[in-house]
Amino acid sequence: MTKKLFPALLLVGVFTCTNAQVGVNTDAPHATLDVVGDTSNNAKLDGIIAPRISGDLLKTKMYTSLQTGALVYVTSADSSPSGQTLDVTSTGYYYFNGDLDKWIKIKSGTSSEPYDTPNSGSLTLNDTHHTVRIYGGNTGIVLPNASTCKGRIYILIGSNGISSKPISVVAGTGIYDDVTNAAITSISGGQRYQIQSDGIGWIVIGR
Repeated sequence: MTKKLFPALLLVGVFTCTNAQVGVNTDAPHATLDVVGDTSNNAKLDGIIAPRISGDLLKTKMYTSLQTGALVYVTSADSSPSGQTLDVTSTGYYYFNGDLDKWIKIKSGTSSEPYDTPNSGSLTLNDTHHTVRIYGGNTGIVLPNASTCKGRIYILIGSNGISSKPISVVAGTGIYDDVTNAAITSISGGQRYQIQSDGIGWIVIGR
């Protein structure tokens, strides 16, 4: 990659290397890589493009902690998300987290969290859910295995007047409340639990 990139930049006269710092469109780079936009030519489009790759193709590549911080732009969701691409369920920028051994989507600071109101059948939660207000027609909430989504947060709300609804997990450890020193296996009307995965089980972090 280096052998191909550096000569190409030298040919167009925009590449500068000083004291192990690389500058593009500048003779005085201020960081390891300093890219300066061209303000004199509106026809020249500025920007840095991350590798563009489909979720399915990204899934075939096995990353390690050596690639922590790697950045890609996913052009289409993984059609069968699992493993390192478990949360690659939509297009956008993703970075690799070596500690969690998976790709994490970079979210916009102005984006809102999903809000769901299940009122029929059982609802199995995934990375597209956040706040879940449970209505009477719902028959239960199923949480993912906490070991697959360390750090994820859900807010579960029992709508006023509903009967007790079971809360279970696909696999692994369920919900534990340190305040009451008890497991949480259901939710009733007027109750609210904010829970977070610690990588082993689900922990109540608020009400």
